[in-house]
Amino acid sequence: MASRVEFAVSATPIYSHAAGEGLASDVMATDVGHTVGGNGNVTVTWGTTSGYSAGSPVYESSGGYLAVASCKFIYVKHTGYAYSSSSALGAAVATTLTLTIGDTSLDESILAVLNPGEAIILPFAVAKSFSIGTTASSGTIAVEWFATS
Repeated sequence: MASRVEFAVSATPIYSHAAGEGLASDVMATDVGHTVGGNGNVTVTWGTTSGYSAGSPVYESSGGYLAVASCKFIYVKHTGYAYSSSSALGAAVATTLTLTIGDTSLDESILAVLNPGEAIILPFAVAKSFSIGTTASSGTIAVEWFATS
């Protein structure tokens, strides 16, 4: 069996009825009508991982780039804490983390805007080189991430 990263995503569309419409309640949004998602896996070679060391995260400070020379899977999380050091979290923060994809010499595109505790994964069937920019809406955020090929 090959070494791999297994992943799954799921989203449930919810419509919230306001109390003025009767009893306040949450129901499945009829636009979509069901939970959506998928799963898969990518074959990787462990030992090529960036962002973690010996089972512990190596936090990065927002305001820079997570540059990866060759990657088949990347995970990025807004920790919900200010950056203190590569191994320690600071105080809790409520600011957003904007992720951009692109090269510093090219125009960048917004990939995601994460609230505290939110994360994103990007699997690649074929190894890719890229960078993800990280920008906090205020101050600096400790970014947890890992990438491997």
